[in-house]
Amino acid sequence: MPIDTLYDVLNISRNAPPEIIRAAYKALSQKYHPDKFVNASATDKAFANNMMVQLNQAYQVLSDPIQRKAYDAWLDNRNLNSSDTSTSRNHSDTSHKNITISVNYGDIGSSIKSIFRKIKNIINNFFMGMLLIVKAIVIRILLPGLILVVIGVTIQQMYERKILPESIANFTQSVNETPTDITTVSNTYQSTDNQEYITVHPDTSKPTTLKTRLAPNGKPFPNRPKHLDGYPKLNTDGLSTITVDNSQNDSDIFGKLYYLDVDTPKAVRYFFIPAYGGLILRDVTKGNYDIRYKDLDTDQIAKSEPFEVQEIESYAGTQFSDITMTLYKVADGNMQTTTIPDSEF
Repeated sequence: MPIDTLYDVLNISRNAPPEIIRAAYKALSQKYHPDKFVNASATDKAFANNMMVQLNQAYQVLSDPIQRKAYDAWLDNRNLNSSDTSTSRNHSDTSHKNITISVNYGDIGSSIKSIFRKIKNIINNFFMGMLLIVKAIVIRILLPGLILVVIGVTIQQMYERKILPESIANFTQSVNETPTDITTVSNTYQSTDNQEYITVHPDTSKPTTLKTRLAPNGKPFPNRPKHLDGYPKLNTDGLSTITVDNSQNDSDIFGKLYYLDVDTPKAVRYFFIPAYGGLILRDVTKGNYDIRYKDLDTDQIAKSEPFEVQEIESYAGTQFSDITMTLYKVADGNMQTTTIPDSEF
C-alpha cells in the first residue's frame, strides 16, 4: 500500500494502541534486520537498510505519547491543507519496492525540545528556590541550635567526668545475671570523649595513699590510670572501647587485656589503675578478649569471663561495642574471681 505517514511505515492504523505499535515495529525490524540480508544483493541490502531507518524513525515518534500527539496534529494540519491535492509516487519495478519517505516534522521536534527546555528550567528554578530556603533555615535556625546543644553536652560531660559517669553504670544489657567480681555490660553508642581515664570520689573511710611500686619492666607504676610505658599497645585498629572500672576497690591493680582469637592468648594492652579509678581502652579491634589483673596489695591474680568486641556494618554506619568491666570485692576482702596462676598472667 502507499506509504505516506509513519503509521504506513509500521502498517498500522492511526488509532493503534501502544501494544500494536511495539508489536508491528518488532515484527518488521526482525524482517528487515541487516543480519538477514548478509548474502543478499546490493539492491536488497540498500532496501533493507532504508526500511530499518524508516522503521526506527516511525517507532521513535509513535512510541512517545508527546511526540505522537504532536505528529498527529501536524498530520491533521497537513491533510487539511492538502485535501484537494493528490500525491503520487513512482516506484521502480524490482523484486522489492525501494520506498523513501520524506516527512518534514523538524519544526515539531524543535517545538517539543523547546517545551522540554522550559519545563526543565521551571523544575530547576523550583529546586534552586527550595535549596535556598532550606539553606537559610539550616544556617539561621538549626545550626545555632545545634551548636548550643553540642556546647551544652560538652560542658555536661566535662562536669560529669569529675566523678564516675552514671552512663558507665547504667548500660542496658548485662552479660552475667548472677553477682560476680566482674560485671560486663555493653551497648553500641559512639563517645566523643577522648579522656582515657576516669576518677571517682573515694570512700573516705578507706586509705587512698598510693604506694610506690615497680612494674615488671622495672619502671615505677604511674600515679594515675594509664597505659604502661615500655609495653606494646596492640589491636588498635578498631572502633570499640573497653572501660575497666576499679572504683569499687581500695587496691591498685596491674592489668592486661588478652586477645583470645589466636592459638595462644596474647596480651595486647598493659595498664595500671589505682584504687577508686578507671581506665578506658580505646580503638580496640573486634574479637574475643578477657581482662587479667593483679591486686597489688595481695598479689592475687584473676581473670574475667571471655567477652566479645563487635563491629557491625549497618545502613546507618558501623555499630561497635562499648564495654565496661567493673571489678568488685566482697565484704570480707576475698576476691570472687577466677583465680589464675602467675604463668597465665
